Amino acid sequence: MQTCPKCGIRFEDKDGKCPLCEKDGSEIELRKTAAFTREFYWRLYWIITMVALLIILVIDLVYSPGLSWSIIPFISVLYIWLSLFLIIKIKLRSFILILMEWLATVILLAILDTFIPGRPWFMGFAFPAMVTLYILFNLTLIIFKLTHLTILLRTALNVIIAGIYLISLELLLDNYKHEIIALSWSLIAFVCILPLSFFLIYLDKKIKRSGAELKKYFHF
Repeated sequence: MQTCPKCGIRFEDKDGKCPLCEKDGSEIELRKTAAFTREFYWRLYWIITMVALLIILVIDLVYSPGLSWSIIPFISVLYIWLSLFLIIKIKLRSFILILMEWLATVILLAILDTFIPGRPWFMGFAFPAMVTLYILFNLTLIIFKLTHLTILLRTALNVIIAGIYLISLELLLDNYKHEIIALSWSLIAFVCILPLSFFLIYLDKKIKRSGAELKKYFHF
């Protein structure tokens, strides 16, 4: 017996298709097989990862009096799995998913700062950098939703936003290391990528005037 995923009717395998909506039974079986395969590999990767982490922890405990270097890969792998779990398993709205991924990354950086020896860098550099990235990323998404830009204009905007983020990173880094503001490499990088944005904007206008599609314009 098979159950039609569209209307919920159960029918015999020999019928070949749902008697109500006439959905092909072979397609139903293919979907079941694909879902089973995805779930199987997800669990397999999870088991392999847990075994690998357990081996790392045991080696660290054997060769040192307590947990030391194994904490960093352990936390990093857990962060990767949490990110994949949020993306693949949990069906969230895009803005909630972005917020959850951002919070997971912030927590990871805070934990790494705790275990990595040396001068603390989370509050002085990492957290402000993550806040800036979150603001710029969401600002870009809002602009995309409100303006309905073409692919070329979106790419141009992304290039400009990336240049702004580079400048903000150098400002934060200079303030953290030297407690002074002295822009250098970020301005050079921004000036170098700015002509690319202007070219993309020019190209978008030229394509609109000619009435040609992007793929035809580049002979795709």
